[in-house]
Amino acid sequence: MAQCPAFHDTYHYRRSANLTEFQSVDGDKIFKTGWAGNPFLFWGVRSLLNRVEKVLVAAPLGGRSISLEGALSDRIQHKELHEIEEFKIVNYFLPPSWLGDKIIPSLETVSEDSLKGITNLALSNCGLCANDLDSVVRFLRGNETLLSLDISRNKIESADTVITLSKAIKNHPILSNVNLAYCSLAGGDIDALKKMLAACKHCNSLKLGCDDFTQEGVATVAEFIGKKNFLKSFSLAGAKVDKSSKQLLTKALVKNKSIEKLGLHSNGIKLPAILDGTKKLVNSMKRLTHLDLTSNSLPIQGVKAMVKFLEKADSNLVSLNLSKNRLTTKAANILLPAIQEHTSLQHLDLSHNWLNDEVSTAVIDFLNENSDLRTFNLIGNKSLRPQTRNRYDYGKREYVDRQDRGRAHIVKTALFNATSLDGIANSNHVCAVKMSAVDVGDTFENTVYKINALDKSVGKKIRLKVVLAINDANRGLFNPRGFDDIPLELMPRLFELVQQEIKHSEDSVDIKHKTTNKADRWAQSDWDSEYNHRTFHRSSLNRLFETITAWNTPLLFARGAGEIKTTKRALQIKKKKPSKRRKRRTFGDDDDEDDEPWVPSGGRKRCKVNGEL
Repeated sequence: MAQCPAFHDTYHYRRSANLTEFQSVDGDKIFKTGWAGNPFLFWGVRSLLNRVEKVLVAAPLGGRSISLEGALSDRIQHKELHEIEEFKIVNYFLPPSWLGDKIIPSLETVSEDSLKGITNLALSNCGLCANDLDSVVRFLRGNETLLSLDISRNKIESADTVITLSKAIKNHPILSNVNLAYCSLAGGDIDALKKMLAACKHCNSLKLGCDDFTQEGVATVAEFIGKKNFLKSFSLAGAKVDKSSKQLLTKALVKNKSIEKLGLHSNGIKLPAILDGTKKLVNSMKRLTHLDLTSNSLPIQGVKAMVKFLEKADSNLVSLNLSKNRLTTKAANILLPAIQEHTSLQHLDLSHNWLNDEVSTAVIDFLNENSDLRTFNLIGNKSLRPQTRNRYDYGKREYVDRQDRGRAHIVKTALFNATSLDGIANSNHVCAVKMSAVDVGDTFENTVYKINALDKSVGKKIRLKVVLAINDANRGLFNPRGFDDIPLELMPRLFELVQQEIKHSEDSVDIKHKTTNKADRWAQSDWDSEYNHRTFHRSSLNRLFETITAWNTPLLFARGAGEIKTTKRALQIKKKKPSKRRKRRTFGDDDDEDDEPWVPSGGRKRCKVNGEL
């Protein structure tokens, strides 16, 4: 954010102030000019600076975690200051020396007073100066509880500062995760880089790299990987890799026996480089569980090599990230059927590539056949569209309704087939497919993503999708006669279901009962012109009434529980035939049974014995 010399009670600056000292990191304007020509900070920046000052400098706040992320984020959690275990400042450009003067002394006090102390310290993209880094080094020397340190996307200009920081990391007793991604280390100084690599040899996770890394620096990193170390996770970010360095990295990965999570970000690699599919590399890479190749290039030849690599390796891969790799639809149609057979894969990222609507068929087949994948990211593929808009065809002189495109086909065929209850039940409920941050048209892609991402049972997700279908996606699906075969003991659940709707939150969905507030009642009302007033009603009550009256209630209860299967014909209740009114007769009618001669009691029996009558 704003690089300000200090906090002030008032945010009015003199006209003679040098505005170049107050520029935003992301290029946004942070000043506006008043009627007299005086510069003022925008209201958002003023509230941000005020909030940061109150949160970080004031008296004890309360919280196990303090996190400031994003330009104007409100996600700040508090508890007691002496119980803080995690401290993060991300994407805030802090004033010079403010970290050392205001924050680090408070954190040192926390470490002294707390039984557990701070375990995670993140100062990413904060514009740390030399004094701030010296404060971080001083904090590391006196701390014994820190497990993770993140100072990524900062610039360490001095080689002496890098060496001092590496000594503090090396001497820390339990520090295991170090993140220096996109962090300039003295402009790519080789000696400083070697010191830092040697200090992180005993860590479990290391991320480093910057665009100022020379090929000699990349070769130094490759040599470090090939030697014995304890790294389980390694990431090289931002450093460009040429042809000779690719060969060195391939040989280093063959020699390495410990890395399980590998990340190569923005290295200018055009696969099948590095992952060349040789037998030695395949055998050594069987241990990989996470492979991240973000912001490189993956043409068709690279996809074929990747497929061979996955087939030969008998892979234990859990996560595969191919985001921003210029992946085309043709290449994806080769990759997805091959990945479909890998039951260990749970997370797949193909976001921000060159996929179009034609990839939807391969995605649908993949989702229908694979029940192990948990997340699938397709966001940012601009040619993979949801629907066409309603438009007027001037040639035919008629309006053309909107039509479903690739994203809509994926949702409505594989994830949320709302054409029938069986279609909903047979959809994929375990894979959260991310394609958009909002619901576009009637695709419900973001809502279905939130439902599948829930840590709930499949039955709960099906129930949510049924509620979504009968309320929004396909209201014609609500037919009370369609629930004839459900067991009697589930009827209360059905009565509850027809009165519910989907409740949306920031990152999740749930079920709620339909509300009766004024806005909802007005939306559900009808205007009665005869009596000149508005008739209010509730759709949920109407549906409940329709559900109850649509059944033959005696037949419903005669059917009993759903454990014994019986036919509907066998359960029908026999009704008594109504008695017909007898015809009135007169004396002497031939067909009148009452006109027979009278015989005393027992007379008929005696007559039959004697052969008479």
